[in-house]
Amino acid sequence: MVEVSVNTKNKPHGKIWEYQAKDNSFNFLLYKFNYEKDTYYLFNVFVDEKKRGMGLGNTILDMAEDIVKKANGNKIRLEVKKDSFVHDWYKRHGYKDVELDVDAPSYIWMIKDLNQTSLKKNLFILFPGGFKPAHAGHILLAENAYKTMSQEYNSEIYFIVSPKNRDSITAHSTVEFLSKICKKAPYMHVIETEDCPSPVRYAYMMTLNKMMGDGCYCMLASTKDTDIKRARDFYKSFDINGKYYTEGVEPVLMESVSNPLEFTHRTDEFNNTPISASVLRTDIANNDFENFFSGYRLLVEMNWIKDIDVENYFNDLKDNTSVSIEESMAIQHLNEGGLGGHISHPYEIDDMNFEDISELINKLFCGDITDVTEKVDGMNLFASVDLTGEPIFARNIGHIREIPYKLKDLKNPELWQGGQLVANAFKKCADIIAKVFKNIPNAIKFFNTTDTEGNVIQRKWLDVEVIDPENTNIIPYDKVMVMFHMFKLAVQNIDGIYFEDYDDKNDLNYLNSIAEKMSNINAKSTPMVILEKNKRGGEDAMEYIADLNDLLSDYNLSEYDTILDYKKAALGKYIRTKFRNLDEETIDSLSARWAGQKGFTLYWFKSKLDKDTYDEIRNFEKDNLKQLQKKVIKPLETIFIKIGNKIISRTKNLINSGNEEKVIKKIKKQITDIIDITDKQGTESDKDKLEQLLVKLEQTGNIINASEGLVIRYGGRLLKITGSFAIINQMNIIKYKR
Repeated sequence: MVEVSVNTKNKPHGKIWEYQAKDNSFNFLLYKFNYEKDTYYLFNVFVDEKKRGMGLGNTILDMAEDIVKKANGNKIRLEVKKDSFVHDWYKRHGYKDVELDVDAPSYIWMIKDLNQTSLKKNLFILFPGGFKPAHAGHILLAENAYKTMSQEYNSEIYFIVSPKNRDSITAHSTVEFLSKICKKAPYMHVIETEDCPSPVRYAYMMTLNKMMGDGCYCMLASTKDTDIKRARDFYKSFDINGKYYTEGVEPVLMESVSNPLEFTHRTDEFNNTPISASVLRTDIANNDFENFFSGYRLLVEMNWIKDIDVENYFNDLKDNTSVSIEESMAIQHLNEGGLGGHISHPYEIDDMNFEDISELINKLFCGDITDVTEKVDGMNLFASVDLTGEPIFARNIGHIREIPYKLKDLKNPELWQGGQLVANAFKKCADIIAKVFKNIPNAIKFFNTTDTEGNVIQRKWLDVEVIDPENTNIIPYDKVMVMFHMFKLAVQNIDGIYFEDYDDKNDLNYLNSIAEKMSNINAKSTPMVILEKNKRGGEDAMEYIADLNDLLSDYNLSEYDTILDYKKAALGKYIRTKFRNLDEETIDSLSARWAGQKGFTLYWFKSKLDKDTYDEIRNFEKDNLKQLQKKVIKPLETIFIKIGNKIISRTKNLINSGNEEKVIKKIKKQITDIIDITDKQGTESDKDKLEQLLVKLEQTGNIINASEGLVIRYGGRLLKITGSFAIINQMNIIKYKR
């Protein structure tokens, strides 16, 4: 309860009590006329602007009513602007209209009889989330919940905002935006959980501590299965038989109150899909206000906010976000290998939270991701044209900076790890590329930009995937193919060569148009593939989301925690068992270091720990840490391998579609060969590793697919979904060590 001071003043016709919160968060006055026996007047109610949205209005009313009752009064009278949000708010707290103010007809007098027990109980609806950014889907879900539950309860909504940043969208920016909304709806409040990283956990703390007083509490749920489970878990926890049962708290179960609000008027594949914060973050990164506005259009149409409010919000977020337009383009053009960079599995993205992961799983099974290509199991090569018009080639970034290969050089087996077979594969595909380049009018100018003296200052390099049936890795293919991934711009100056991303869409389309006109040439951009549409996909997804939730429960984490949080929690649990003499600060710091979080150097631990403990930790890092890290990530990896196997098997128009049985048979033969070679020639370490991989494959159902996997664009990132391929590829590495 907030502490208050009271100042009493006698007036000619009555008495005034001035109540002031000691932290200056609010104040109000009560006045009693001498000639009115049991009626008190409430006026000059004030809440500090910085404290608004925290339920202090309820506190003032509860305090005023308690004061009046203790003074043997039974009525409170007040004046409010007619038909305003505040007018409606007082009605919901039991105040009734009496008469218009004769001197100010836009104001109305209201009264509440404290002897008449309200038939409605107070309900505090808790809505925890990241809200990075907050959008129309959040606001209107809360509004629908309020309207639905207010038929039976005096309802209040509390947005509980996670303090964690997402792509540098801060909690402060979210609180500011939601506070603007709450001024229109005084039954909505905003709380920033500054000292608690999990808003769900904070909602439990609020309820345990009865921060809004005695009454009914519930968790707001959307139609997402994870939200519904969260609401049910909350209800069970505070029920009379629940582990958090609290006297004075009556839990209420509120199932979903509305379907998700969908994007409209978008110009991309997300039109008519549920409004998503991850999509809006991508809009911010792409400086795409038109599509960003689609997440707020209904709020503007319903006069919750104005167009300019959305524009200001967008500009504020754009200015603060850490992902620039150029960086976003780089993200969109990421490709596996060499110059392109490494595409990550979802469980390798440290700042990805489990709410986003669950949403991703749901979209995969429902077929709601449209930007999907096949991940091809080939070899990377980079190609360009020099100032003589001759094709030139490079294997990686360093090679581009040195002296690239000519076409005639490629057949030399000494250039390639893997000998003549690999050299032949590159030479065959380079011949195809050279033929395509030959058909580009003025290819020298297309690939090169020169200065006034004829020196190259910029050169475009095409990143391609080389596929040769005679030189496969894991996935066999039946024909030679060249897949165009992207262009990269090599800029040359006095300091050397550096690389820039640029919008290469037109160049890729141009190159494709040339290749399509050429007969007997199998060269093109990596084709888009189609995920199977499945209205009941959410039910399939729940099996894997439930596995994720069980994993989170093991470490007392919520869906708002990230992959990094999970790794730190799992590693911290191990450290507490292994190094029992460490204090909590050291455990937290060490788990962060082992989880890959920057800023925790060995020097810090050396200055804090005794020599024996420090040496023990240092030796553990050297000899055992890598295995421990793999063990920690294995549960997540297993879940996504199972998901990958399911999704790949349902995906249409893959390169090996229609030929799966033959391809899988060949892959199984490869596995048998690897086992035989390792058994005859492998070290004990090789045999142990292979045995672990075979167990891993068995744990994922021994399922083998005829494709390496898929590359999807989700939340501004390219991610790979690869199924069992990763396990088999690790087996193949053991074979190549021979």
